[in-house]
Amino acid sequence: MVTTARLNHTSSFGGSGDERNPKEKFIDYCESKYFASSHYSYYSRKLPKRELTETELVEKQKCEDAINKKFTTEDYFSIGLILIPFLFFSICNMKGYLSVKKFERETGKKADMSIEMVPISSLSFVLTAFLWLILYIMYYAYLYHKYPY
Repeated sequence: MVTTARLNHTSSFGGSGDERNPKEKFIDYCESKYFASSHYSYYSRKLPKRELTETELVEKQKCEDAINKKFTTEDYFSIGLILIPFLFFSICNMKGYLSVKKFERETGKKADMSIEMVPISSLSFVLTAFLWLILYIMYYAYLYHKYPY
């Protein structure tokens, strides 16, 4: 007699435990539905071959695009998700630095940059984190819209 034990993966925050993004889930769905070989698929041996409907052909084309394209729009968006906040943070800090220098020129007083830049950098960080959160939400909304599986 053989006993088999299976462990269920559970997430610590109460989620489903599946940490893949929608594109990875969609590719898995596509591979199991359209691209599984008859040698490995039980159902493909039992069911007779049939023609695909128009919607299935469109879905299969989306599957091929998701699997075969080397550099997709999602890749561009993920790079933007890194670069845009970095540039935004740099620009905010530069604007703060230039405003302190402008204040020095107008008043003639010398400012201590180590003290003046702390609130400027803190505010820049908070604004950048907020911008990154918005971009991240938009990125995942795009993925869930494009790959609904």
